[in-house]
Amino acid sequence: MWNLFRMELKYEVYSNINYFFRFIKNLGPFKDKFSDEFHNLGLKGFASGFSGIYKVLKSILSGILAAFVALIFFTTFNNVFSDQSVAHPGIMASFFVVLYFFMNLMQPKVLGATQKIHLFHQVFRQNARHVARVELFITPALQFIGRSAGFLIIFPLVAGTSPLQAIWLSFILATLGTMIEWIHLKFLDLEKPLQGNPVFIIVVLVILSLSLLLVSLLKVDGLMILWNPIAWILVPVLFFVFFLANWNYKNYNQVAQHIHREYEKQLNLKLDSQARTMDVQLKDSDYDKLRTNQEIASLSGYAKLNALFFDRHKRILRKPIMIFTYIGIVLGVGGLIFLWFNRTLNIWHPFKIGVFYDSLSYFIPFYMYLSIGDKRLTKSLFVNCDASLLTYSFYRRPEDVLTSYRMRLKEVIKLNAPPPLALIASLAIWLFLSGMAITPDRLILFPLIIAYYVFFTIHLLFIYYILQPYTQDVAVKSPLYTVINFAVYMFCYMPLFIKPDMTKHAIFIISLTIIYALAARVLIPRLTPQTFRLK
Repeated sequence: MWNLFRMELKYEVYSNINYFFRFIKNLGPFKDKFSDEFHNLGLKGFASGFSGIYKVLKSILSGILAAFVALIFFTTFNNVFSDQSVAHPGIMASFFVVLYFFMNLMQPKVLGATQKIHLFHQVFRQNARHVARVELFITPALQFIGRSAGFLIIFPLVAGTSPLQAIWLSFILATLGTMIEWIHLKFLDLEKPLQGNPVFIIVVLVILSLSLLLVSLLKVDGLMILWNPIAWILVPVLFFVFFLANWNYKNYNQVAQHIHREYEKQLNLKLDSQARTMDVQLKDSDYDKLRTNQEIASLSGYAKLNALFFDRHKRILRKPIMIFTYIGIVLGVGGLIFLWFNRTLNIWHPFKIGVFYDSLSYFIPFYMYLSIGDKRLTKSLFVNCDASLLTYSFYRRPEDVLTSYRMRLKEVIKLNAPPPLALIASLAIWLFLSGMAITPDRLILFPLIIAYYVFFTIHLLFIYYILQPYTQDVAVKSPLYTVINFAVYMFCYMPLFIKPDMTKHAIFIISLTIIYALAARVLIPRLTPQTFRLK
């Protein structure tokens, strides 16, 4: 089994090196620098000698990152739903344990390592029990060492826990991990696998949210519960009970077969271009829900083409947009109900409501990204329209491209309007009806929402026209497109943690949006004849 573990470490190092050089090779300046036969065998052989150290260091960094992210997330959550005075290590420990348990419940180690287990069992013909035991016991043991080291660095420094408490918390997480694996294996025996089940994921996320809320409101002191003689006996007993149950589990061959079937499904979805377009495929009912024939008949050329496209794609394009519109509406309606009760019961002082309102401001960028930053629009444009028309040279003429871009931009402006409007209305309810102080840094959130709305509306079409990332089988070929999307995602996600000055943030986004709009107007007719083409 140790030889198998060393093989897995070597495989992980080789995979990371391969991924790095594939990424470099796809970048423009390096396309001709590496041949397809360049396997970096010397580098791989050298690096594999340090694979154990790499695994431990990776676990240490993961432990530090997990603790750091949980601390920041907890601070934000706690400031909104509880008092500043309860932000102590006990509440932090409760928060971290709950977060770890439910997040890992959705991603077990054995059933989650689909590609690796398929490779070692089906391709390398390794014993299924040994492969599973490596994932269940040896790898988590290294992760426990690394996580404990990370916790020893972060928790005593930031949360004020003792070193022993930090290690104890890491051991509790290891115990929860063995319990989670046992739960998933038992449900698999019942032929009701939990992983990937959308109902299970939704239920877990709802319970997670309620649990975190209760931890903050009830001020649950995890250290008081977990750092006592009863827990010192109970936790190790539970660890060894579930450890032995997983070690002696008899159906690892069936687990490997299940993983093989899941791997084949994933591979077919990855290779099948039709599967890649399932989320943008039209139904017969989509053709029946058009505008009146008279309205369409009055149009011609690109105007008629775009009118037909956006009418037929209402169901596909509006679904994710309306989900976040409803979230914004719930925030507003919930605000009305809460503020009405608050006037009678005095649950929150206006100052506390102001703290809640200010905390919501950090969610605005990510909300706008999720609600109108969806790439389904550009995929629909390519699959159901441009993939055919790009075979004609006239479709890439500067004047035609600019005309098409403007018409599509007008339609996307209307399409993307509901989420920002719902959010603006909801924030207005909280700001003007709660009695909190109305200050410039709170009022500027409204133009910030509008700026994000305009930015994403332009951004989606701009990078689509400039980069056209899709191949004819709808695979994303452009590394730059992937990098840009990841950078935008991180830019919108990070305000949840770094808490920027939202006034400065708003000024930056408004300025960036104006520059972006002007750049799109100039660059699209100039560059798209060369870039907007089939690949």
